[in-house]
Amino acid sequence: DSGGGELLLKALSWKKLWAEKNAKGDNNNYSNSNPLVIYDLTAGLARDTLIILTSSFAADALSTSNSDPMPVKVHMVERDPIVAALVYDAMRRLKLVATTIDRAESNFAQTVEMISDTERTIAQKLLQCLTIEESDATTSLERLSSMTASQFAPSSDDEGINSIPYPPDICYLDPN
Repeated sequence: DSGGGELLLKALSWKKLWAEKNAKGDNNNYSNSNPLVIYDLTAGLARDTLIILTSSFAADALSTSNSDPMPVKVHMVERDPIVAALVYDAMRRLKLVATTIDRAESNFAQTVEMISDTERTIAQKLLQCLTIEESDATTSLERLSSMTASQFAPSSDDEGINSIPYPPDICYLDPN
């Protein structure tokens, strides 16, 4: 529900963090090359992640008139292998939507006909800002604490799986 989404966004205070960071005027301002990174350490079926990405701020960034990726990245961590597999599959399907160009050669041509260019563009932008790993929050954070700055890099694999895009600005744990 929208009330829950508003509470989530308020709790994250990410717009405030964004404004403070950009107000400093230093070289670390958030941009497409230096995004605001949110770790959803209790990803589940990615509901909270989608709330974050579809907030009014992210919705502006999803505009199809701008080809740059969003300056926000969300890294999902899910400990349950079955739930993680469902999210992996969702990202795989999102990639199919994002990369299907030739509708005649597609194995799911009838479905592809229903995908608009706008939907394809949005799927591409979503893939650029989402990563997932199957792990528990403690293990993921311990691995983060042992990494050096040079070990953080944008996802190089095809589906953003098991990659650590950047050190987090915000770590989110769903209290439920």
